[in-house]
Amino acid sequence: MARMILASLRRRPGRALALLLGILVATTGFTVLTATRSVARLQVTDTVHAHARSAYDILVRPAGSRTEMEEQRGLVRPNFLSGQFGGITLAQWRQIEAMRGVEIAAPVAMFGYAQVQSQVTVDLTPAVDRGRVTQVLRLDRRWVTDRGLSSVVDPATQYVYVTRRPVVWSTVDITTQTFRWTDGKTRTGPDRCAVAAGGPAAAPASAIEIQEDGSERPLCRSAVFSGDDNPGDHPSLTVAQLLPDGRFRQGAGREPSEHLEVHLPWPISMLLAGVDPASEARLVDLDRAVISGRYLGDAAVPPPSSEGLVSVPVLASVTPYVDLGIEVSVDRLDVPPDADIGGPGWLAQPPQVPASLTAAPGVPALRDAYQVDAAYRQVLTNPSVTLAAPATVDRPAITVNPDGTLTVAPAPPVDQNALRQHVSSTGTLLSPFVADTAFRTLTPLTRDLPDAQPRLALMLADVVGTFDPGKIKSFSTLSAVSLETYQVPQLAGADQASRQLLGDRPLLPNGSPVSYLDSPPLLLTSLEAPVFAGRPAPISAIRVRVADVHGIDPVSRERVRLAAEEIQQVTGLDVDIVIGSSPEGLAVVLPAGEFGRPQLTLTEPWSHKGVALSIIRAVDHKSLLLFGLILVVCVIFLANAVAAAVRERRRELAILACLGWSRGRLALLVAGEVALIGLLAGLLSTALALPVAAVADVALTGLHALLAVPVAMGLTLVAALVPAWRASRPRPPAALTVMGAAPRRVSRFAAARHRTVFGVALANLRRRPGRVVLAALALALGVAALTVLTAINWAFHGAVTGSLLGNAVSLQVRAVDTVAVAAMILFGLVAIADVLYLNVRDRAGELAALRAAGWSPFALGRLIAFEGLVIGLLGAVPGAAGGLAAAAAFAGELTTDLVTLAVAVAAGGVLLVGVAALVPAILPQHRQSLSPLLAEE
Repeated sequence: MARMILASLRRRPGRALALLLGILVATTGFTVLTATRSVARLQVTDTVHAHARSAYDILVRPAGSRTEMEEQRGLVRPNFLSGQFGGITLAQWRQIEAMRGVEIAAPVAMFGYAQVQSQVTVDLTPAVDRGRVTQVLRLDRRWVTDRGLSSVVDPATQYVYVTRRPVVWSTVDITTQTFRWTDGKTRTGPDRCAVAAGGPAAAPASAIEIQEDGSERPLCRSAVFSGDDNPGDHPSLTVAQLLPDGRFRQGAGREPSEHLEVHLPWPISMLLAGVDPASEARLVDLDRAVISGRYLGDAAVPPPSSEGLVSVPVLASVTPYVDLGIEVSVDRLDVPPDADIGGPGWLAQPPQVPASLTAAPGVPALRDAYQVDAAYRQVLTNPSVTLAAPATVDRPAITVNPDGTLTVAPAPPVDQNALRQHVSSTGTLLSPFVADTAFRTLTPLTRDLPDAQPRLALMLADVVGTFDPGKIKSFSTLSAVSLETYQVPQLAGADQASRQLLGDRPLLPNGSPVSYLDSPPLLLTSLEAPVFAGRPAPISAIRVRVADVHGIDPVSRERVRLAAEEIQQVTGLDVDIVIGSSPEGLAVVLPAGEFGRPQLTLTEPWSHKGVALSIIRAVDHKSLLLFGLILVVCVIFLANAVAAAVRERRRELAILACLGWSRGRLALLVAGEVALIGLLAGLLSTALALPVAAVADVALTGLHALLAVPVAMGLTLVAALVPAWRASRPRPPAALTVMGAAPRRVSRFAAARHRTVFGVALANLRRRPGRVVLAALALALGVAALTVLTAINWAFHGAVTGSLLGNAVSLQVRAVDTVAVAAMILFGLVAIADVLYLNVRDRAGELAALRAAGWSPFALGRLIAFEGLVIGLLGAVPGAAGGLAAAAAFAGELTTDLVTLAVAVAAGGVLLVGVAALVPAILPQHRQSLSPLLAEE
């Protein structure tokens, strides 16, 4: 048997060499490609391991804190602590902190949003006409936010009365509670301001203007507003005297100034949160982010005062992370000199602006704009800041749309009257954007103090230091989990229209606690602060870092899992493993606001839990799919070649069957020849793979190269199964007949079709359906793989690598995937070229007869090219259709882009087949004369 196998190979060296080269190329390519893939997978693993560790490994929240999105898709909002005020006890925190394996347990306790009154200073000096005896300046303000998309005119128009006449100012003697005047005179009896305010006991005028004739005109002071009023909603009057030396005096006890300045009130909403200073320093190096003052751990916590006024030591952020500004326009009014500017109407509720001011035309005198940073800096300059009327908010309601985007549902409008009553006792103003479209419900914070005070209305924030959130210990942005205590949400436009509206800038918080976006806590205090005293469960979340965790290796994952399991069993809280999480941008539809902002579609970076493990698994699955397809194409190519060799030897096999060879021996003869060729190809592939890998700069080990031998043997034996089975079932009568069978009658219709070159090509392909199907299948797999590769990457982006970590990984594996698909397409093209070559050899006599009948070499070449194009269509079209179906399954929808891609891939496949068909079309077989071929027969 061995001798016969060797003799058979020697008799047909061309076919054996072709088969050897095919196996050699396929095996060498497969070996080097798998090595490349192994390197790519190692790079993926290294990247995932390097970036999988975030600030903390486990997130602990109150029971029932998970949202529907989190339960179904493993997604956590970036500001998940918004709307979570308490729920975990100090005892539970201490339990977690003491557990085995817990390195750090850092709690965060959200207290509430408090109102702070600040201001900005406007210099009106350039707007003053120094040549006038009296003049009135009107200040109009417009609040602007949302990158200029939202604006509201402040109703509190401010009037400044500037006079060159002498002005007498009133002062109050605190000891005797009596009023005195700066000119030293005593004035008895009620003036017009006192009468309007309610009689002699009421406050007199704030200033008296001395007229040219010596008469006095009282200028009334502001009224005291009722509890349901917001003083910031009402117009006001400021009086200034322009002195002969050009300076300005604006009140008693104030030195004249070179500048005429007014102060515009600016309410700021500040979120107060409590942390454990020691744990926070270990988790994110908060102590190293302090840029002025001292850290919380060095600050003593004062007890509540006897009046219930609490002093809270705080670290203040150096920036408010708010997009909010004021545009100030100053007009000089054309008011008659004798107009009554400061009449009793200013004491009405609301104040009645004199008609001489409301009807007076104005001339623009000054335009300026101010940002919230200026008002916020005023807060930081005060060692003690008054925090008024704290309140809490709930979570925004978010729904998932059929297209996968999210929509934020508006909340009920804020009850302005109730809110004003809540803050009226503190005299604090409200942000104008509290009246904008609300996305959260605002609830005033009530609390039972030790002295039975029903409400914590006022607190004093003792600013012991400031910190820069930008100096917080940074972790990889690819695996960042939400650090809401320090990170500001900023959402970029998700579509072109939104990006244009925002000016290619991200949307930032607008300073209102009921808006969708809010700043992180601007004030941090200790959990030992008295504001948390008496609260049974003040902690909102605990961030846990597990000891001896170095990535997402199995040992580290098991340590985290055991710690999370113990925390859940002991405390009963919601426990989530966040190691290996990564931000994933989701499209969020934000409905239009009341003050001009249109509907926006924004990209919000939600945290996707467990991305790292999903990436590793997805890489493995994608590798398995691609290499499985490569092996299938290789088997088809080899099976076609072995089948051709068996067909060439059909007479020889029939003679052996007639001589008594059994079916098993016949099959073993064919399989032995193929196995010998496969063994030789595997050995050559092992020797060739190392230099090829070196040229391709791929790390290929000798052990990996030796895998080429079993791969080559396995491929050839699998490819030889069907041909060997067919060789064991010879039909001696048919095989020994010269023509093989009696001629078949052909109908007139069929004969008419065969008169064209294309018709003859179709008839020839129908004669060898097995070869055509194999060649078309090989091409179809390559085309389908090329089509579906985009879908795999798409699904990799959407389900796994839509996160930042996944995007970084996908860039590393995409090139290798392209090489794999290119190899499949190449094998498919070679298979088609081989089929065409075999058809030319088998039909050499027919082609010679056609040549003798007058067919030109060009016509014979067209015949072969048409056969190749038909095979290309049979493979490319179904392959593209199958790839399109798989792409739609991966992407979840059938898009126009996918259809266009599939059509382009199919057209490219047919074009490549046309190029491959040129090789057998120019071979000399169809140029032979008829006589030698007939003699051979």
